Amino acid sequence: MTDLGPALPLGQMLDRAAERFPDRAAVVFKGERITYADLKRRADAFARGLLALGLRPGDHVVLWMPNCVEWNVANLAIAKIGAVTVLVVKQKAYAVEKYALKGPA
Repeated sequence: MTDLGPALPLGQMLDRAAERFPDRAAVVFKGERITYADLKRRADAFARGLLALGLRPGDHVVLWMPNCVEWNVANLAIAKIGAVTVLVVKQKAYAVEKYALKGPA
């Protein structure tokens, strides 16, 4: 088996990929092509926005959005600040919305 080196957090993986392969496609979705350099730039900007909103490492962030390039940007930004992405399965969305709006029963 090939030694892949030490495990890296998701945000650092993006940084390393952007450094090594800045012009390679990182995300291709419905005809939109985003390079690693652009994905890193966008994720870093989004991460700064999350920090400005008061999010901190360890916070849980619900990522409730359709499949799109921006989903990747948001997920990577959440990882970069050390927060945790909470994914919502469409079939469970009502329960999540009810909890988010009213709190636990």
